Amino acid sequence: MPLYLTLVALLLFLYAPLFAGQSAPAAPVETKTGGFKLSFKERHPLSAKAEMEKRMPYFKATDYDVAAESFEVFVPPAYKPDTPYGLMVFINSGDNGDNNGNFKPLLEKNNIIWIGANKGGNERTPLHRVGLALDSVHNIRKMYNIDPERIYLSGISGGGRAGSGLAPAYPEVFNGVIYLIGCNPNQAKAPPQYADRQKRLNSYVFMTGTKDFNKPGTNDVLKQYKSMKYERTLYLEVPDMGHDMPPTDWLAKAIAYLDEPLSAAAKAAMAQAQDQEKREKYGQALVLYRKAAARGGESGKEAQGKVAALTAKRDDVLASAKTLIEEKKGSEAVPILEKLLRAYETEAGDVRELLRQARK
Repeated sequence: MPLYLTLVALLLFLYAPLFAGQSAPAAPVETKTGGFKLSFKERHPLSAKAEMEKRMPYFKATDYDVAAESFEVFVPPAYKPDTPYGLMVFINSGDNGDNNGNFKPLLEKNNIIWIGANKGGNERTPLHRVGLALDSVHNIRKMYNIDPERIYLSGISGGGRAGSGLAPAYPEVFNGVIYLIGCNPNQAKAPPQYADRQKRLNSYVFMTGTKDFNKPGTNDVLKQYKSMKYERTLYLEVPDMGHDMPPTDWLAKAIAYLDEPLSAAAKAAMAQAQDQEKREKYGQALVLYRKAAARGGESGKEAQGKVAALTAKRDDVLASAKTLIEEKKGSEAVPILEKLLRAYETEAGDVRELLRQARK
């Protein structure tokens, strides 16, 4: 991997909370998976009318009631709250926020949750579409374990145009974006403290087709990004494709590019986890393995296997200690549980309650 990508990965690994521009939500507990519809009561603080107009002054905002809106969600069946997943926020050109079939296998393979607003198509006021996308991020992060380094945006046709106003305007919210067969020139006025995030760290994919009538405009906007010194841009032109949703294999290339700066961080997390495991620091190893598992792919599967093995090892010890306590052999259970606590620390499960019982 090029040196600059390694440095980018290191920055993302170390300073993700700072770049996220928002406090971490409370620990998520939702476990529901599959496709379903949600409604929310809270707006994102950054979707306030004055804030949107400041960052996107070419639009004029009108307020909306988020409680009257609905959102389509897809959570891959393999999701578990202890592993952070990526998030794909989608802006459609039509009024359906459901995930397109071309995206679905990639969401499952790459550990990504999908959310899209209904009635957020081209007929909707532009800043309503932008606001609803922000509201999606704000609310879904409270419910699910979302990796703050993998919050992505995409939109198709007019939805891509809306997204091209949103992504550069809110670089602390979205780490990357896929513009599908539509984008507008960049006129965003993001806060200056996020300039580095906006132009050097975030990723922007421009996807069109050889027969797409928006192809010339897409190329023009790409040239503008390059002239503005945006460092991470990728142009993808699908052969023989018109103004349509790209096929899955091309969408896979786009997601791989968004994830690219994080691959070095994932490898580093795996190496650190393996080192911690050798030192019998299983709790720290679990945290690092989960971080690597969040990236999906083959390395993610390996990390998930490690998480399962260390968790099973802990649970076996807890079960043995519980049996000793039930047999009135608490004095024998105490050193076992104390050793487990030292090894797993905050990942030790019910060890403290069992210790209390063993010491009675």
